[in-house]
Amino acid sequence: MNSETDETTPQRAPDNRTWYQQEPWLALCLACFLPLIAAIYAPQSLKTPLLLLCGGLFVVSMVMLSRQARVK
Repeated sequence: MNSETDETTPQRAPDNRTWYQQEPWLALCLACFLPLIAAIYAPQSLKTPLLLLCGGLFVVSMVMLSRQARVK
């Protein structure tokens, strides 16, 4: 039986969302580079909080990715 002509298979509507709506974890992962770049130019007293923020954003984005992969 051909899956293209199978009437029991639901047809998916085209996804018109932008890339950051389709993959919200990726937008957050890319956002973690902003504090990293800022840490390069920041004074020494701000480097640790900026790097912790970068690490936190990365961890949250990986949790979002794993939850999204589990749902699909």
